[in-house]
Formats: sequence, C-alpha cells, structure tokens
Amino acid sequence: MNRRILLVSLALVAACSSPKPPPEPPPIPQKPARAVEQEASEAEAKPEEEYVYSPVGKRDPFRPYLDRFAQAVPVAPDPLCGPLCQWDLDQLRLVGIVSGLASPVAMVEDPKGNGHTVRRGTSIGKGNGKVTEILRDRIIVTEYRRLGTGEVVPVETELPLRGAGKSAPEEEPQNLLVTEDGEPIVASE
Repeated sequence: MNRRILLVSLALVAACSSPKPPPEPPPIPQKPARAVEQEASEAEAKPEEEYVYSPVGKRDPFRPYLDRFAQAVPVAPDPLCGPLCQWDLDQLRLVGIVSGLASPVAMVEDPKGNGHTVRRGTSIGKGNGKVTEILRDRIIVTEYRRLGTGEVVPVETELPLRGAGKSAPEEEPQNLLVTEDGEPIVASE
C-alpha cells in the first residue's frame, strides 16, 4: 500500500513539474503593398498636430482641493505700527479731512474716542494696512492678505467720512419743546 501511494505521488509531482510549451501566436496578416503605400502617402499629406498643454484656468492637480476655500491669512503685523494697529478698520471712524493740500491730512477716531491724524503711508488697522489715498470724502486703506495658496494680494478698504463730507442743509431750527397736542411752546418775553 505504501508503495502505491509513493508511486501515485511521484506521478503527480512529475506531471506538475513538467511545463507545457506555450502555444504559438497566430500569424499576423500581411497587408498588401499598395495599402501600405497609401497609408504612408496619407500620413505625409497630413502634418501631425502637436499638443501643447496650457495650465491657464486649471487647478494644480498636486495641491489639495480644499486649499482653494481657505480663508485669507493676514500678513505678519508690523512691529512699528503704532496705536492705530490695535483695532480693525471697521472699528475706526473717519471724522475729518483737510484736503486741498499737497499732503492731505485726515483724522480717525478709535473706539475709545481718541483722535489720531493720518497721512498717506500711515499704518492703520490690525491687517497691517497703509493709507494709500486721502480724498475729499473718504480715505482708502490697502491691506495685503495671504491666500491659502501662499499668494499675497492687496485688499482696498474705504473709510467714508460721516455725512459724506457735506455740511447739514440749512434749515430752520426745530423747537424741541412741544405740548401734548404737538403745538410748539414759545418762550414769552
């Protein structure tokens, strides 16, 4: 019995170890000589168009997609900025402008009620902004923001003069003292 098992196992090993030769591939059909000549003449007649890749308007495939939506990060603050760099631009209020000079001057009030004079080039705001223009009715502050892609872009913000720089229309003064019926109380002499 042991002998039979040994013979069967040797036969199986011998059958598995001898590889069969791979089948020969089918022969490639030959084209007629005229067809080959026609294809060659057509290829010579049509010049090959060369493809050129243009990355304009396409996103960089090696950058994460969510970086496009990242919030702008302010540039590092200037250590020599001064007292106006403690507040955001929307917290400051433009209260006066002296224009018509070679170097116009404006007055900005902080939330504490302190007034500060500004000229072109004055640092202002938490975003390390600079006053770039002083016009008759507003000042323009330019801040530089860093996008999520690392690109630094200028952002202009206007601070309007309250009342648009115009004086109040001349009207008759209103009497604030009135009766219950709405009749004005006139002081008698």
